[in-house]
Amino acid sequence: MLFSSKDLRKLIIPLMFEQLLAVLVGLVDTLMVSQSGEAAVAGVALVDNINRLIIQVMAALATGGAVVCSQYIGKGRDDESRKSGAQLETVLLIFSVIMTAFSVSFTRPLLKVIFGTVEDSVLFKKIYVGNNSVIKNSIILNNVYIGDNAYIENCIVESNSTIKANSRYVGENGTRIVVEDSPLYY
Repeated sequence: MLFSSKDLRKLIIPLMFEQLLAVLVGLVDTLMVSQSGEAAVAGVALVDNINRLIIQVMAALATGGAVVCSQYIGKGRDDESRKSGAQLETVLLIFSVIMTAFSVSFTRPLLKVIFGTVEDSVLFKKIYVGNNSVIKNSIILNNVYIGDNAYIENCIVESNSTIKANSRYVGENGTRIVVEDSPLYY
């Protein structure tokens, strides 16, 4: 037998602890902002999906590297196993530094591209806001699809409506306009 039960426990316990920490990241983030209101919790929930994606990419890299190291160990080439482990650590470190720098440098533009912009507006249930769309001082009722690059300001969008991509609706002088663009389709 290549590895004893004791050796496997030494490997499995840190892996279980790592998974626990990965799950706790989102939970602790939500708990920290829960006193700040629903908007803060929603914001953390949106951004937490990006964190999970980055964690999964790094886990995939680590898993692939572990396979390579295991193959070297199986062939009895321990020196090459150590070298590939060191390479894996270097790649993961470089990836994490690049992702951190990118995320810190482009936080607002990145979030705007992914989630659009909603300012001083009320959105009801089942609302889809397309990429680069802007919603200001508006009320969006239930079950509304807003396409990419749409601009809505000072409007009330009726339930079951679709705002097509690149559409522009602006109410003038503080009077809101009611938008009933088209029947709902996705």
